[in-house]
Amino acid sequence: MEYIGLPVHFCPRFACRSPCSIQQCVAIFLATNQHGWTSLQRDAEAPAKLVQRAGDILRLAMNSPYKSDEQTIRNLMETWVRATAADDLQTVLTLMSEDAVFLVPGQPPMQGKDAFTATFQAVTSAARIEAVSDTQQIQVEGDFAWCWNHLSVTITPRNGGQPSHRAGYTLSVLRREPGGNWVVIHDTNLLPPA
Repeated sequence: MEYIGLPVHFCPRFACRSPCSIQQCVAIFLATNQHGWTSLQRDAEAPAKLVQRAGDILRLAMNSPYKSDEQTIRNLMETWVRATAADDLQTVLTLMSEDAVFLVPGQPPMQGKDAFTATFQAVTSAARIEAVSDTQQIQVEGDFAWCWNHLSVTITPRNGGQPSHRAGYTLSVLRREPGGNWVVIHDTNLLPPA
């Protein structure tokens, strides 16, 4: 989550008990009794305690789960590319929801793992797929996220024919599952020939 473009965290240590931006938390900390300001006013060591509490708030922000969610999603995308190149369908299937929807050029929407499996097996039996993915942006909003990537794909026929190349942008929507893992639920891959 973000608040005016700033990361939001839940602040159990400082009793906000609601999402707040780091700046809001510091403002509350400095301005109200909610973070012990009144007790600090009566304390001779108040300046040192104030600095320590502000440092604690910043440490919470640096360890925000949203930062690790972004890295987890980036890793998911890299795993997808590696597994596809290795013809590892089982790994790819773990990275998507049961009802995932894929939009690809010139085809109706591909819905669900069964449809994906059939297409993956047909393509990889005839060709080797290698890709380079460069994640441009990841946005996490609660249990949903989206990311867009620049993707360059080389498809090399297994019978020795000429490789074909495609390059362009993709957009993926992801969902956090109850176990905490992220899965792709929608993917738009409209790569034109390079």
